[in-house]
Amino acid sequence: MLSATAPVTLLIGLLALGCSSGRVSVGDDRKMDSGTDTTMEAAAGSPPTAAALLALLDPCMAISKEPLAPAAGRKKDVSVCAFGSAVYWKSELAVDCDGKRTDTCNTQSDPQYQGTTLGKDSAGNSLDAAVVPYVEVPKASTTFDYHAAGLSMGSVVAVIYKNLLSYGVIGQEQDPDTIGNASYAMAVQEGINPDPVNGGLQSEDVTYIAFAGASNTVPALEDVNAAAALAEKAASELIAAGR
Repeated sequence: MLSATAPVTLLIGLLALGCSSGRVSVGDDRKMDSGTDTTMEAAAGSPPTAAALLALLDPCMAISKEPLAPAAGRKKDVSVCAFGSAVYWKSELAVDCDGKRTDTCNTQSDPQYQGTTLGKDSAGNSLDAAVVPYVEVPKASTTFDYHAAGLSMGSVVAVIYKNLLSYGVIGQEQDPDTIGNASYAMAVQEGINPDPVNGGLQSEDVTYIAFAGASNTVPALEDVNAAAALAEKAASELIAAGR
């Protein structure tokens, strides 16, 4: 049986419910806020672009004592520059097949083929140039010493050609005072003919950005995904820091 105060209590409850129904519901508020936050986070976490990286590279603060050649016997006009964590240069791309012997990379496909790379995979084996997108640096000389610049085998890199941004690692040394070699796999990623004999690019239109420091080095050079993730992080931090 209802008490005498029951109708009054029920009426107050209905009035309170009616007043609240005129607002956007709590559930709707959460959806709106969530959508805004997601958009902001997406913008803040947008992946780096080739254009954003290239915009940081001028002027060049040269760290090589003099320019290097893009290939043996060529004019020495490639300076190695640096700022922040970036060590960078603009050169040609000669395709290298050095490393693990495969159907793609061997003495038949590449007359200058060498079966070893200075950079090793996690099992201690030479890299597979057809799979691992790696970049070469010149052996240390009085002109440029990549060790002194904070680089090592496994340092992650970004490579740009025609606004196409790819990632990889430093995986091999090339002749002193020359700079501009990359693996078969890197050429493929950049849309450059990967044939070691007839492919590559003989114009200095490829930008190489290596990220210095132990924190920008991967322990497993063959882990392409891990290298790309770390290189993208380094590129994002470089862009965020600005110049």
